[in-house]
Amino acid sequence: MSEVKITKRLCLLKDGGRNRTSAFVELFGTWIVWDYGLNSTEYKQLYVVYKTEYAGMPLQEFVHSLSLTADQVDSITRQVALALSVAECELNFEHRDLHPETVLIRPTSRSQLTFRMDGESHSVNSCGYKATIVNFSASRATIKR
Repeated sequence: MSEVKITKRLCLLKDGGRNRTSAFVELFGTWIVWDYGLNSTEYKQLYVVYKTEYAGMPLQEFVHSLSLTADQVDSITRQVALALSVAECELNFEHRDLHPETVLIRPTSRSQLTFRMDGESHSVNSCGYKATIVNFSASRATIKR
């Protein structure tokens, strides 16, 4: 269940004060689902189901379907690096499993994306795309109660 807690806390960074980013997937709900299997009264598998925003396609698929310019690659890299920096600053966050399948890309009409770290704003030219980080199953964070 730590993945659920981390996901919920990362979502709150979009409204953060000194540390702010909207580059983590927005969570709308979570449910626990048991698979009882056929003709069984004992559950066989427990699943956590997430309802999230549409955050785009995995970077790995995105790169193969389109040819990105150097500026677009630079923008996506900066977005991911700044998002991780903001989360580390706020929550001592470590993703621990970041790869092209855990970074989603979607088009955006916003020309600039702003990140705030320790009260200082950093802007990145979007170059038409917004990066969103997902899948926190191997992550760690310090979440204060």
